[in-house]
Amino acid sequence: MVSSCLLHSSRFTQFIRVSQISLPKMKAAQVIIALFVVALLGQAYAQSNAMPTFDCTDKSGYFADAYRLCHVFYYCYPDGRKLTMSCPEGTTFNQITTRCEVGSPCFYSA
Repeated sequence: MVSSCLLHSSRFTQFIRVSQISLPKMKAAQVIIALFVVALLGQAYAQSNAMPTFDCTDKSGYFADAYRLCHVFYYCYPDGRKLTMSCPEGTTFNQITTRCEVGSPCFYSA
């Protein structure tokens, strides 16, 4: 709640000065703990979303990426090189037909 305001206006500036705002009173230790918890949760979320990388060693052909719900797929060259591709919005890669299809199940992925 704002208890008082002063509007100042001049040729170049216009601002509102708030002299007192009611905020919940938190001790410095509580603020530090809250920030620490938020930082830990953010780090845990980032680590939980880390996905393994796909390795084309000793593989050849098309492979769906089940970790990315078959929206991403790879073509592995016989020499181990990898080409990464993604399906258009609303489709998933079907490893049997080697095409992106609507409603294709993600069962046959590598």
